Amino acid sequence: MSSSRIPLIVICAAFLIVGAIFLYIGGSAVLEQQRYRQQGVRSDAVATGKALRRATASTGTAYEISYQFNLSEGRPFQQTESVSVPLWERVERGSPLTVEYVAGAPESARVMAGDGADENNSAIAALAVGAVLVLLAPMGWFALRKRDRLKPVADGDVPSPQGTAAPEVTFWPI
Repeated sequence: MSSSRIPLIVICAAFLIVGAIFLYIGGSAVLEQQRYRQQGVRSDAVATGKALRRATASTGTAYEISYQFNLSEGRPFQQTESVSVPLWERVERGSPLTVEYVAGAPESARVMAGDGADENNSAIAALAVGAVLVLLAPMGWFALRKRDRLKPVADGDVPSPQGTAAPEVTFWPI
């Protein structure tokens, strides 16, 4: 294996690995959105408080909202969730919220800040980037193989003829 091939093989492998990671992230997000679309239950909630958890050496700053909502069977359920900064700044104690949770799993509740288009766009972008990277990896590999096949042959590498050549057969009589 020539030394010029090694970096190209590493690049192809890196494209494949990074592309697979993007596909996993985007695919997970799409599957989660599909789960909420199929089994999601929306409910009105009321903000019961909010907290700012300052960054530490091992964690980042967290903007949390506590809220309470009634499950589909009428039982109240309370939860605290990390949210975006704009949502955290907008919500005050007693503010109305809309939450969505997967039926039978109230702990999966999440505050509905919009129509979810941003999440959907991010998931599709991750899938697209992953697909492009995964497709570029084999294309690079095939380009390497083609380059190796088209390399000019050095004078010393030309095989010598073995035995005598057969006479050329032609259709035209002599």
